[in-house]
Amino acid sequence: MITDALHYFTAVPITERFALLALILAVGIMAQQVLGRTRPTILPSETDALRAQLHMMNDRANAAEHDLQRLAQMLDALPGPIWRLDEQGDLEWANRFYHTLSAADLNLLETVAPNSIATLPGPPPQALEIGEGKNEAAAQIYYGLPADRLLNTQAALHRFVETLTQTFAHLPIGLAIFDRDRRLSLFNPALSDLLALDPSWLAARPNFRAVMERLRASGRMPDRADFQSWLQHLQSMEETAASTGYQEAWLLSGGQNLRVTGRPHPDGALAFIFEDMTHLSHVESRHRTEIALNQAILDRMAEAVAVFDTSGALVFANEPFDSLWQIDSATTLLAPDIHALVARWSALGGAQADWDALRKHVSGGAERQSGQTLLDVPGQGAMLCLWATLPDGSALVYFKTPPKPTGWPKLIAPLAQALAPGHILDEGATAQGDGAEDERAVLRATINQLIHQSAHQRDTAKSAEMVG
Repeated sequence: MITDALHYFTAVPITERFALLALILAVGIMAQQVLGRTRPTILPSETDALRAQLHMMNDRANAAEHDLQRLAQMLDALPGPIWRLDEQGDLEWANRFYHTLSAADLNLLETVAPNSIATLPGPPPQALEIGEGKNEAAAQIYYGLPADRLLNTQAALHRFVETLTQTFAHLPIGLAIFDRDRRLSLFNPALSDLLALDPSWLAARPNFRAVMERLRASGRMPDRADFQSWLQHLQSMEETAASTGYQEAWLLSGGQNLRVTGRPHPDGALAFIFEDMTHLSHVESRHRTEIALNQAILDRMAEAVAVFDTSGALVFANEPFDSLWQIDSATTLLAPDIHALVARWSALGGAQADWDALRKHVSGGAERQSGQTLLDVPGQGAMLCLWATLPDGSALVYFKTPPKPTGWPKLIAPLAQALAPGHILDEGATAQGDGAEDERAVLRATINQLIHQSAHQRDTAKSAEMVG
């Protein structure tokens, strides 16, 4: 019984403890007056135990009082108000911040619902996010957390969204963003123009299926037999194709070409971009036509033309080049590079220094100079190999028949005249002075020797070719 009383004594607040002590003291005095000298017998051991329990309870009470003071100091140091209302809604307790607020601020706190932001007029103005604490008792606990940074972040985000909206409004690319519920949450004017959709209808936030069905009905998307399965695939893109998304070219009946790109987002949203590629398609078609025309022109040239990049790979050759060197440049994997071709060309003539210069020229050396060399191609005769640098850094190499010098007739005429009948070199010509016969004999012998040597070299070359 004594133990229960002591537990009850330590559980009540300090003010009530003093009242209980005073009451116990008064009861003891009255009992002593009534009983007189008759006193109960209390053993010394019981007295010591009671005294020890009283000391222990007093220490616990002091520790609890100290903890209560520290908790009050911590709550007073918070940068926002905390207050507690009793069952009738009257203020039961509040921290220091609450007591520093003006009457207008307190009235504002009472009218703001929990989980919302209240902006105190100040000065200085301060934003507080009001929250409601959980309490098992009937009393209610409220608190306010500083929300200035939150408001600043929200304002910065709002400005950022406005900037993006203005930017999207001037883009020629149509943009449509669907939220996780697949309703249209954002679009720009270009989307309405490209897809011929009413802006007021788009502003009503139709769902993804409604948008696609309207595009299908208006002919703004290619007709497809598996429309329903295709639509289901797009709606579940974040589950089935999160890494690659969706990209497809829409060729419309009016000749318009749209490139449609869909990208899922981690929060479940789905973004679609519509780009008008009609003009670009026309440019690419015209470019391909020009390339084919240039290829046909080069194929009909008499010169054998080839282009090599800086790595030495053959990137282009016309038909005369393929025919001259018996290669297939269209199959790039099998086409020889500059080193393999130079090895073949150098065996047909030309100085080694010229071929080394060609290799360095193709590889893009510091000093790239045009050059040429002469070689003897079997079945073609003498041909000139010329090289030059193209604007993109690649090397142009081409072969052509060397032009005949314009001075050759002047050089051949005296020799032809010398070999003509009746000339001094003719065996049947009449002598015209002393020593003329000896002079004719020497000249005739010299020319015949040159002719025989040339014929011998030609026969030797033909024999070597036959043996090879």
